[in-house]
Amino acid sequence: MKKIIYLCIVVFITACGGTSEEAIETIAMDVDVLTFKSMIEVNDNEIIIDVRTPAETEKGMIVGAININIGSDTFKEEVGKLDKNQPIFVYCHAGGRSSKAMGILKGMGFTEVYNLLGGYSGWE
Repeated sequence: MKKIIYLCIVVFITACGGTSEEAIETIAMDVDVLTFKSMIEVNDNEIIIDVRTPAETEKGMIVGAININIGSDTFKEEVGKLDKNQPIFVYCHAGGRSSKAMGILKGMGFTEVYNLLGGYSGWE
């Protein structure tokens, strides 16, 4: 059932794209906690990025997430090492920094990026 929901979301986004040229553009969208959770549960090859500071991540992280601090001078270099064709899920504390990260990833050519609305505080 979860895979069907995820597939429906992706098909809807792609269908709204128009021409096939537009359909290959990056999917970059904000998603609520329940959608975010459902999507990472059904996806086998996603990358989850916590963009908070290391001090913030000591208080907890989403299982399976990697920490790449958006405030770091090496943020672009570090995310540049990731597979641009894998779905990327980003979050921070409340959603502001991860929204910025989503824009950066989109600009770098990542094809599918999702931002957790409400961030880790909403996740808890």
